[in-house]
Amino acid sequence: MSQSFELTKEGIKLSYLRFLSDSAGGFVLLVLLGLAYSRGLPLPLLGDSWLDMIPKEPKELSTGFRTEFRVFFLVLTFLIATPLGLMLNGISFFLLGTLSARFVSFWEQRGQSSWLSFLIDRTRKKYRAQDTASFFRLRFALASPMKSCESNNRGCLFEEAHYYNGLLSLYFPSHNAKADHLRGLSNFVCSLALLGLVVSFYCFVSLPRVKSEHHVLIGVLALSGSCVLLLYNSLLEYYQWLKTLFMTYTLSSYLHSSNPSRKQIVENLIKVSRKLSSG
Repeated sequence: MSQSFELTKEGIKLSYLRFLSDSAGGFVLLVLLGLAYSRGLPLPLLGDSWLDMIPKEPKELSTGFRTEFRVFFLVLTFLIATPLGLMLNGISFFLLGTLSARFVSFWEQRGQSSWLSFLIDRTRKKYRAQDTASFFRLRFALASPMKSCESNNRGCLFEEAHYYNGLLSLYFPSHNAKADHLRGLSNFVCSLALLGLVVSFYCFVSLPRVKSEHHVLIGVLALSGSCVLLLYNSLLEYYQWLKTLFMTYTLSSYLHSSNPSRKQIVENLIKVSRKLSSG
């Protein structure tokens, strides 16, 4: 399936993966702006003036013209949804990325022993988390001293998985392509979490009481939903990174050393990739 945006004779085509990863967040943002406009709500810094920026249709215009205007507006909305979604992805990455990494570290370090362990039990069993952690000597999983891990070029799950994910995407692109749905869903969930935080801040700080009687309830629901989405996103990332390390571990499991260095693992991945391509 093509990952690009296309204009054809049949109409506008957008791949499902591109929609999920980039455009869906933009459409949600446009829906929120549409709700604010329909309710006559002010926006931060713009106040009520932004409501006058959208032109009103004169009553004397014909029905046909109004239909064309609506079609044009819908097409324009479709076109700007993708850049808006990309913008949300970037902002959520910088604002929530550290928090997401901390959540992944929580699942790695204390998740299996906490009351939330039922959320990751299946993931850990499916990808043999203990064997994988021992093979890569993950810092938190083995409770190793920081200096010892750094001297052996070892880190936490988040660091190690990012490193080997780049190698797998280079030498095993099919593996990287299979994770596109997961990455797209993670981007979308993270964008929704950011929008939830923005809506809650707007309800608690910027929205006057006279504009909405239920602004406190909406703010609480938005904040709660944002926290749930961040938790869900951390589970997605934990699944994704553990899966990446498990595949690397599987491809390198026949190495004689039970604790191979990064150099040995990288050389092995290159050899396996060459064998597969030549075969």
